[in-house]
Amino acid sequence: EIANRIGVNPENCVMIGNNVKEDALAAMKAGLSVFLITDCIINDSDTLPDCPCGTYDECLEYLKSL
Repeated sequence: EIANRIGVNPENCVMIGNNVKEDALAAMKAGLSVFLITDCIINDSDTLPDCPCGTYDECLEYLKSL
């Protein structure tokens, strides 16, 4: 796991991605927070995971709020 390799706790990381399965669900399984970019989303299902979602601009605002 990358977080362990760089010496940080997964709880202190945020995965930003656009692929529900490969980015969001994998990161959540590893214990990371997630922000899902919806501008160019890749989603094989009709549902979104329970995580913050939005545009690139909304992601920037989310990161500023942390």
